[in-house]
Amino acid sequence: MYHYGVMGLGTTTGNIAGWCLIWAYLFIGTAGMTGFTIFASTLLEMAGIHAPQLALLWSAPGASGTLGYRDIRLSSGLMLVVEGLSCALILLLCGIVLFGHKSMFDTNQITLQARHSQESVSAWW
Repeated sequence: MYHYGVMGLGTTTGNIAGWCLIWAYLFIGTAGMTGFTIFASTLLEMAGIHAPQLALLWSAPGASGTLGYRDIRLSSGLMLVVEGLSCALILLLCGIVLFGHKSMFDTNQITLQARHSQESVSAWW
């Protein structure tokens, strides 16, 4: 990012771009670890397991660093499995929301039945 900034807009812009990229990576990593800690803690508590949040916070970079260091095929395969599971759960939730009712159609609108009582309808006339 520094090099592209220097090539296009000069040294000062290159320095700013490089430092912004470093800070963005640090903040994104921190936000990712914090989000993982919150969701993992909630999931484990729902399963009846009480894990300290500090241990979960430090396990996120440890696990991702270990998987990335050992073998890129292992980490990318695990990422694909987790993303596939995530997409499947989202589709399941969409199916439950869309098809979880008796009918997809509002029969009151199809048959033109009024929801209001006769007194409220006659008040309009």
